Amino acid sequence: MRGRHRPRSRVCFRHDEQLGGYAVGVEGRFAGHSPAALERAITEERLRARWLRLPVSSDPAEPAEPSPPVPANGGEYAMRLGSDEVRIRLDPRARELGLHHVFHGAEPWRNGLAAARCAAAWEACYGRLATLLEGGSPRRPRLPVSRALAMTSGFAQHRGTPHLTLAGELIRFDRDLLGLSREYVWSVLHDGVAPTANAAGFPFRAGTVTELVEGRVLEFEAGHDRGPAGSVRWELHETPGYGAWIRLDHLVDARSRPAAFAFMAAWHLHLLVLMRRMHGLASGAGPVEGSELTALTERYQRWFPDHFAEFWIP
Repeated sequence: MRGRHRPRSRVCFRHDEQLGGYAVGVEGRFAGHSPAALERAITEERLRARWLRLPVSSDPAEPAEPSPPVPANGGEYAMRLGSDEVRIRLDPRARELGLHHVFHGAEPWRNGLAAARCAAAWEACYGRLATLLEGGSPRRPRLPVSRALAMTSGFAQHRGTPHLTLAGELIRFDRDLLGLSREYVWSVLHDGVAPTANAAGFPFRAGTVTELVEGRVLEFEAGHDRGPAGSVRWELHETPGYGAWIRLDHLVDARSRPAAFAFMAAWHLHLLVLMRRMHGLASGAGPVEGSELTALTERYQRWFPDHFAEFWIP
């Protein structure tokens, strides 16, 4: 009878003032299982250890385990997960288990950078809980990376953002590396001598390296077919309890300012493919095509209508 009563889950990510910050919410309906069984799965340490271990990477040896649940107001249970807070509420009539993971870490984590990873991981926990309730043996915790990448897009965390700085127009992308090591990602961006094609991106060419901090910072001048593109900077960061994340900054050359939206679209598509490749997944796309780049450029113009006033569409 395994699989008969798999949970139907709903996932969201939002800023919630009542919860006190950015939070991932996961709700699962466990039809066919008694409220008492669900309660025991939360409160009994032996059962809880078999499903409530959050996978933080595709390596099953590194799950994160929340603190023991403490009864809170309104029938909730509160737990700590590093600097974050996790709240679980059981609705016995609907046989629903609702969970909120509230981010309280340092920037940019407190703004929900790990939201997609955590949402996918909590869904995996719910799946292990369903297996446990059905009398099965849950598999070892492992992050479903493909699902996390899909949620990155679903939560709009794959988008770049424009910033006006004293030095000019800046394009920025921050991405959770979903458990990848900083050392591995550095080897993808720099071959020990020069920036790789992965660092240069499409349609850019890497030029003179202006800053190099081994394993952490790679900055270089970039060009494209129409002239200087500006300065590209990769930064690799690691935060205890959260893992590694990457920041890509592109300071647009004033002569290429009309192409800034197209540059954002190009980096957007490049990062989507690069993340899948680094995780050993099929890229899901070939070389960036003009029609795809044009469509995404137009979407960036709609998303940020007050930036980069002089538009250029490839």
